[in-house]
Amino acid sequence: MSSNSGTEYPYTAREMAEMCGVYYLYDDDNYQPGERPVIDISIHKYHKDVLLALIVSCSLIDRMDIVFNFKSKNIRVNLLASSGEEKSIAARVMDFMRVRARKEGFQLVTLTAFRSDRPLILPEFPQKKYPWTGYIAWGKVGFLFLEDNEKGAFLGMVKNFEDYHLKMTMLHHLLATRKGTNYWAKNGFYWEGFYDFTNSTCNEILSDYLQLKGLKYA
Repeated sequence: MSSNSGTEYPYTAREMAEMCGVYYLYDDDNYQPGERPVIDISIHKYHKDVLLALIVSCSLIDRMDIVFNFKSKNIRVNLLASSGEEKSIAARVMDFMRVRARKEGFQLVTLTAFRSDRPLILPEFPQKKYPWTGYIAWGKVGFLFLEDNEKGAFLGMVKNFEDYHLKMTMLHHLLATRKGTNYWAKNGFYWEGFYDFTNSTCNEILSDYLQLKGLKYA
């Protein structure tokens, strides 16, 4: 693991990787001493007692941009671009984050669940094209609509789904089936989302998804 140096930070590089939910993507039992994959931590911005902005990369994540706000105790995920080597990276990251970051007093994660027909191209990987599928993926792993108008737009739109029923009041209800996921992929929109570590609904959605995919809990 590596990080830039020259300034004293409140956490070690390993602690930062743990709080981002990235460190434990790699099970220590699978590696001999010294063979663990490198996790690169770059300090993008740091203001003592205010915020810590990181850029993270490893073999499973090409780039993650994340900001820890020490005053509000909120976390902002600005980007998570998977390398494509493993699926369900978002779910695993959130599972580890809800345990480790919460120990440091953080409670809320926010993000924009993007949708765009134009792929993301990172300057460090110009040959790759990353589809903007966050509007689907984040809804499967426990993020809820932050804005009331977006929740209202969803409730109005979902009534046109052929398998709609009255209990289909949240995005993860629609995403629970392949037909529902396909409907949202075609008709869905980008939205502002939140994951509250203390919210039972957020945690239940994520835990159910992990169980469905046969993934270990943090």
